[in-house]
Amino acid sequence: MASRPPRRPSPSASGGRASSRPSGRSSSSSTARSTRATGRAAARTSSPRSSSRALGRVDGPRGTRDGQADDRKRRARRRRRLAAGLVTTVVSVGVLFVGVFPTQDYLEQRAATRRSQAELDAIREERRRIEAQRAELRTDEEIERRAREEFGYVKPGEEAYNILPGRTEPLGLPDLWPFTGVERAIAAG
Repeated sequence: MASRPPRRPSPSASGGRASSRPSGRSSSSSTARSTRATGRAAARTSSPRSSSRALGRVDGPRGTRDGQADDRKRRARRRRRLAAGLVTTVVSVGVLFVGVFPTQDYLEQRAATRRSQAELDAIREERRRIEAQRAELRTDEEIERRAREEFGYVKPGEEAYNILPGRTEPLGLPDLWPFTGVERAIAAG
């Protein structure tokens, strides 16, 4: 394969004028070469397949650059979605800290207050009962009653009798070991 000669600019590329330089070759050969070069350039740009590919990369449906503009739009949408997600997360955490956690603490404190109030009411009731008992114990009649019941005191000239408990009914335990003799021991006791 023969090496190609260097390309010369076509007349359309140089402003529509033909080259005025002498090339040392016949003018018919240089014209043939320039026609071939112009034909190749025209074939490259006028082919429907190559032009649609080039235009598809460069110009979109409204003259935008598809690759760059769509990419920018996608990135912008991604950033907006990320920002919206981040804002939603921050707002949710803020709602948790401002609304939910304090509400839980409030409910726990309210329950603790109710428990403490119930305990305090029980203590106050017990105190009232003890105060009433104390006031009652200061009377002579109550002191005498308790001394007779608890300690067996009697007034001078009185006699105290102790009454033994009545006979108990048999328990009805089986007559086998380890129950043998238990009823007799209880009854004798």
